Amino acid sequence: SSISLSPSNSFFQILNFISLLILVFIFKMIFYTNRHHSRLLFFLSFLGAFAASVAIYIYLIGNPDFLMIKNVNKNQATGFFINRTVFSCFLTMCFFSGIEYLKNIDQYQKDNSNNFFDKVYIRIFLLLITIGIITSFSRLGNFLFISLITLYILQAFHINDKKNKFFLITLIIIVLFDVLILGFYFGSEKLLNRYSFLKYEIFQYLPSLTDNTFSRAEIAKFALLESKKFILFGYGAGSFENLFKINFNDISTYYASHAHSDLIEFIGEFGLIGFTLILTSLLSSIYKKKFFSFKNFVLFYLITFILIFDFSLHIPIIQVLFILLLSSNFEGNNNFKYRFKD
Repeated sequence: SSISLSPSNSFFQILNFISLLILVFIFKMIFYTNRHHSRLLFFLSFLGAFAASVAIYIYLIGNPDFLMIKNVNKNQATGFFINRTVFSCFLTMCFFSGIEYLKNIDQYQKDNSNNFFDKVYIRIFLLLITIGIITSFSRLGNFLFISLITLYILQAFHINDKKNKFFLITLIIIVLFDVLILGFYFGSEKLLNRYSFLKYEIFQYLPSLTDNTFSRAEIAKFALLESKKFILFGYGAGSFENLFKINFNDISTYYASHAHSDLIEFIGEFGLIGFTLILTSLLSSIYKKKFFSFKNFVLFYLITFILIFDFSLHIPIIQVLFILLLSSNFEGNNNFKYRFKD
């Protein structure tokens, strides 16, 4: 019998993972200096601002169908994405890239005359990304967004470096813009609800709230229980939807294509053997590359919440961004920063 409940989906998932591996090799050959790294961060910031601008425009005109994109969510900004949480997680990683660019621009570029305009552009990109995250009304996305800003503000106060003054001012302006202007526009109640993410998610796992409903917490519990039946090799990458349909015959009104917890779904897809190999390879690379730094801590902070509470890490564009940012943050990539001169 097949090792996967959905062989065709697993085949394409294997191609996707091979593509990610090739992407890492190509990335290390192209972006091998800090100057190249800063250009990548600038591009990702611009990409996030462009996606946010399109999403904001479509949202303001009532979310009509756009080209081949069918807008199901009429009350949230999603842009080129179907799911608002995936959209907000994508923008959060682009926001992370913009903040890192602002932090490193003076250190990696010696031409201060060009730095001024680059900083202006990045600040505009960050404001557009901020509006995009807020108008998505995603609890997870907004929670990660405000957590990200809070962590960087705390680090800036802890370092207490004069060079970080403008960086700190930028973050404070973004927070004020978020809380005062957009909070007033969307209402104080919605503003507070955006940051009650943990309370809402934890309450879903309480038995009293999930007895009569089929919530995301119930789907995650179902995925965890079913993974025990495929404990060694898993039920195959991309096979959760088939697993759900096998166990629920009447799916005329609802069905789940993801477990709404990437961590549980990855364990179920690959089993203990596959998941252990993935975890071991990650820990090995961390050990060899002197991985520990603040930006890597922030990146893993974001990924941890996505793994536990959402399925965005199963989306290829989120995987690509995570792999690129993770690879670029290894200290081993900066060994050649003085090899070539501008």
